[in-house]
Amino acid sequence: MFAWLTHESVRSGTGEAPAAWSEFVHDVLRNHVRFSVPSERLSGLGSGWWQEAMGRALVQFLRENRLAPSINRYLDTMHGSRLPAES
Repeated sequence: MFAWLTHESVRSGTGEAPAAWSEFVHDVLRNHVRFSVPSERLSGLGSGWWQEAMGRALVQFLRENRLAPSINRYLDTMHGSRLPAES
């Protein structure tokens, strides 16, 4: 699912992740990643901090679960299938 949604995100060409990709990533992280932030710091954390934290959590989740190679293989396959054949 990560690979397919990532492919669709790249294919859209808008530079922004589609809502389905963002929702899927948030659901995965919500169910599998726990953030520990001291309560006195919570009020000072803006959306930029949370976006950075979510991005880092996603990268670490993909590494820990060894998902990057299969995602890259899928993206390479899909990208290759869209290229015109050389004569």
